[in-house]
Amino acid sequence: MSNASKRIAKAAGLLASNESGAPAVPKEEASGPFLLVGASGYDAANSSPARGYLYWPTTNSKFELTPMARHEIVRRIHWLYANSGFCRRLINGMAKMVGFLTPQPVTSDDKWNDLAFDNFIERAGAPATFDRAGKFDFFTGQIQLNRERFKDGDTLAIKAQTSTGGARLSFYEAHQIASAIEDFNDRSVCDGVITDKHTRHLGYSLRDFDGDGAERFRRFDARDCLYFGNFENRGQTRGITILAHAVNNMIDVVETRGFTKHALKAHSRIGTVIEQQMATVVAQTGGGFAGPLVQQVRVDANGQEQVTNWEQVWSGAQTPKLAPGQSVRVVADDRPSQNTQEFEKALLRDCVWGTDLPYEAVCEMGGLTGPGVRAVLADVRQWVLIQHRHLARWCQSYWAYHVAKEIKAGRLPAIDAPYWKEVEWIGLPDMTIDIGNEGKLSVVNLHEGLTTWSSEHGRKGSFWKKRVRQRIREVAFARQEIVRANEEFGDTMVYTDVFNTPKSVGGAVGNDTGQPETAAERQEQRRRDEEEEPQAA
Repeated sequence: MSNASKRIAKAAGLLASNESGAPAVPKEEASGPFLLVGASGYDAANSSPARGYLYWPTTNSKFELTPMARHEIVRRIHWLYANSGFCRRLINGMAKMVGFLTPQPVTSDDKWNDLAFDNFIERAGAPATFDRAGKFDFFTGQIQLNRERFKDGDTLAIKAQTSTGGARLSFYEAHQIASAIEDFNDRSVCDGVITDKHTRHLGYSLRDFDGDGAERFRRFDARDCLYFGNFENRGQTRGITILAHAVNNMIDVVETRGFTKHALKAHSRIGTVIEQQMATVVAQTGGGFAGPLVQQVRVDANGQEQVTNWEQVWSGAQTPKLAPGQSVRVVADDRPSQNTQEFEKALLRDCVWGTDLPYEAVCEMGGLTGPGVRAVLADVRQWVLIQHRHLARWCQSYWAYHVAKEIKAGRLPAIDAPYWKEVEWIGLPDMTIDIGNEGKLSVVNLHEGLTTWSSEHGRKGSFWKKRVRQRIREVAFARQEIVRANEEFGDTMVYTDVFNTPKSVGGAVGNDTGQPETAAERQEQRRRDEEEEPQAA
């Protein structure tokens, strides 16, 4: 044992004291391949020369992420998003999985619900009305919100209004939430966020630029803002990007691919080489591989010069005349090797796992079996539902602001019901590999009362009452046309002759039209009608 190891072990109390000067003997509990430095029975709390030192300055989540560290992480992710297809796919793919939510008003006033839904779709569905910059509407804006949250960690919207008094939002990116110089000594301001002692957001400091390019800071009250962040613990002041764990791995993959491409291109410039044995002397002219080698001159055993025209050699399938001891070798490169590709895949897999998504949900699902795909999609479905909870709170706040502005402007009537909370948010349809079976299951669930029209139509981004009314109008129109055709052609068609509704779907749904289905049933129905007519008269 070296002197340094003895000093470390003695400081940790792992060596027995020996005042006689005899060599110290390690204690029994210190035996093993490595000496542990620490005072805990938990190896996780001890240090070992077999592992590197882990630097984590504080466990106070409020101070875990400094403004400088957050800025550097976000800067690198922006570079990766611009230069790495995997990073771009990961961020955009997660935002697409979450999708957008559609409001379904559920107050006790059905007429008001219809008016509110139409008004919201008309105004919030227009980028010129919803976004002060005129770039996103309410629905595409939700996808952009999640894209910014996954990439930057958070984003902020300031409540504004249109010239006609309608709701509108001014969006600010994460880098614009910043503390002014005079705020550095204010303990209530942390990284551009004004908080109380419980880290509750009370306001925000936003950095902007005047028309002349001068930097300025403005403060906004939290009740006038809609903050959207990716919090991972209770003490955090601001959200952190979901890809903080993946930055180094993705940079390593991008750099390794760049080095590999550079090596492949360098080898591609040199297709063949001439190998020369040490004992053979060859006289040649030309620039070698440093320049174009047009001709090669060699002297044979008889002292005669032999000229090889390399332009002829490279232009066709010819074999050059080589001197004794020379041979032609084709330069081959097996990069990237299978091991390199597998290691790269392991790094990218770790990047996806850190987002709490299965790797196959982002790429390479083709290698899974049917049950494996269903298990992955079930995991994705749970992840999306959790993300919808975060997104629904933001949407709920904007819904309340929008409706209040519309009532004040007179475009919506006032209502006694709490409109600000009596609204449901429906997401897009789930990912599935069994669209046929899923459709049948939806029909069965509707018949058995296990789902609702609101849920089924809301997944397609439409208001269920409008869909039901439209369906009723279509069926009524079809029946009127059948009656008109019967009078014109003297036929006895019924609804199911034109629209052949199956008797059952999954053994649950029967014919609910009230009309006879088969010819025998129609004949029996006519007989009954004829018998009942004299009685009615």
